[in-house]
Amino acid sequence: MQITVPLKKYTLPSLLDKLRVIECFEQSGRVLKVGEMLDEQKRLYHEPGVRPPGSL
Repeated sequence: MQITVPLKKYTLPSLLDKLRVIECFEQSGRVLKVGEMLDEQKRLYHEPGVRPPGSL
């Protein structure tokens, strides 16, 4: 995977911190629900071509 210029401004720990705040909700007998993601978080997934969590 080639890192794009906007992603180069992050260190690995700071990038993980940005993505870590995505909430997931789980109920027995139901599908895992991913909470709302910020536009910046969506961009961080899409720039390198990574598929974001399921319910986006």
